[in-house]
Amino acid sequence: GSCERYGAFAAAKATERLEELGVAVYSPSDSQSQDFPYVSTGPRWYVSVTPRALRHYGAKGVPGPPAELWELLCGHEADVARDLRARGLGWTLAPAGSDPQALHA
Repeated sequence: GSCERYGAFAAAKATERLEELGVAVYSPSDSQSQDFPYVSTGPRWYVSVTPRALRHYGAKGVPGPPAELWELLCGHEADVARDLRARGLGWTLAPAGSDPQALHA
């Protein structure tokens, strides 16, 4: 059997076709059964538009979130530094009815 994650081949092929648009597709941790023996049950994908956003905004940098979202994410007094650092811009896709994503670091 393959040592690749479920969906890795499809993600690579999708990225090849969408790369010029600034879209990349990754295959993160699999969906995993919540019952013992906690087997992998299918693929998940992360679709990133980060390269597109960076290309669009250039040296100015990507703007921060709207004020309401900023307050939700950084509104606690412990967030004094107010330094929101996002890893990327995109979304996760999984087949309907999929188990949750496997625990990962």
